[in-house]
Amino acid sequence: MFGAPRITDEHRAALDWLNEVTDERINFFGLEIELWRIGDSPIAPKFNIVSQPNDWVRTLSASRQSTAGELTPTKQMQLEYWTAFKVYLEEHGSFLKSQKPFPQHWSNFAIGRSGFYLSAQMNTRDSVLNVSLIIDGRDAKAQFRALQAQKAEIEAEIGQPLTWRELPGKKSSDISLYLKDVDPNNRAQWPEQHAWLRQTLEAFHHAFAPRVRNLVVEAMAEENDTA
Repeated sequence: MFGAPRITDEHRAALDWLNEVTDERINFFGLEIELWRIGDSPIAPKFNIVSQPNDWVRTLSASRQSTAGELTPTKQMQLEYWTAFKVYLEEHGSFLKSQKPFPQHWSNFAIGRSGFYLSAQMNTRDSVLNVSLIIDGRDAKAQFRALQAQKAEIEAEIGQPLTWRELPGKKSSDISLYLKDVDPNNRAQWPEQHAWLRQTLEAFHHAFAPRVRNLVVEAMAEENDTA
């Protein structure tokens, strides 16, 4: 945990890097510290979390669910699916650093910048897998459009057409690739499914990580001026 009167972009970048390369059991947060006094009371510190691991709130919620009681068959399958995927990544020497497995339909991966992360997801109802770049920061819409301007180059690098969703009215945007007609409940298919997830996640990381780290959204100033 790092505390300062003001967390700068350089601080955020360092914390993002630490969250990406450090063991999954350790998480880094950035706190801005204020001093408050109410009336004649003694001065007391107020801590504001301004930098945290991507998707921390959702992951914390899943962790609480997994310890709250006995898992349903679906939740148990999800936990075993992502546990097996984590083992698969380790056995195949992947550079991807996965989060601790939880009983949920997704598993997330850092990509080196706050407000962006990769997400592997499986949907048993629709029989589909997908890998997505999630853009979830304050400037998500402008950042999405800046990446979309490089759509041809990005899709050429990944080797597949992608689904680009700006999602107006929502905080986040996403860019995804889908694999249909799969059954996550069928354990015999897991090695093939995990291979696709690994290859796609690594392709997304190679294509998006350098762009995300160097992304400068010049359009934001223009949008703010016209708002």
